[in-house]
Amino acid sequence: MSTTINPNILIADDHAIIRNGLEMLLSSIGKKFSFFHASDKVEIFDNLKENTIDLIVLDLNFEDGNAITWIKEIKTVFPEVKIIIFSSFDESVYKNRVLSLGANAFISKLSMPEEIILAFEQTLYDNEIALTAKKSIKSKKSNKSSLLNVLSNREMEIALLMIKGVANLEISNKLNLRKSTVSTYKQRIYDKLNVSSVAGLIEIFKVNSGIS
Repeated sequence: MSTTINPNILIADDHAIIRNGLEMLLSSIGKKFSFFHASDKVEIFDNLKENTIDLIVLDLNFEDGNAITWIKEIKTVFPEVKIIIFSSFDESVYKNRVLSLGANAFISKLSMPEEIILAFEQTLYDNEIALTAKKSIKSKKSNKSSLLNVLSNREMEIALLMIKGVANLEISNKLNLRKSTVSTYKQRIYDKLNVSSVAGLIEIFKVNSGIS
């Protein structure tokens, strides 16, 4: 797949300006790519079913969910597709997590254009050099910067839905879990992060993961 002469690239982000800007940047490489766009989960999977996608450039956070949940689904059904996570979320919190789920690289939206292009080419063409672009802005980590690393992948999925205001029943439907199981996970999240409300959880994520 990585040797495809004219690769098909799916850019998945719920902001059109990001999708269009990234397409313009990648087009400047001077190679012939075919681009497809998606703004939500339905469009992502429709594109995967209808087109032979070689690479997905995927944001982490969408209105209808998050890529932590979707990466495994994508790789299960379309194992040959490569995935680059392109996000403004804190790399130290999310990079290893998404790589363990099957993503091929994590690129920060804070990276310089040349760093994005380099990481993109390394991923698409199986270059063995490091796959993560360096941030152009070094953020100073607070003492709380490792807090979110105590959450399991499932706990992180649920926490991301919680801070969006998604109710237990909807979370159970989205993740195919019993409502009582969701409640158990929520309590574990609160206990691990030493908070007692969604408001406290939101504050932890603001400090630690780049979510505003």
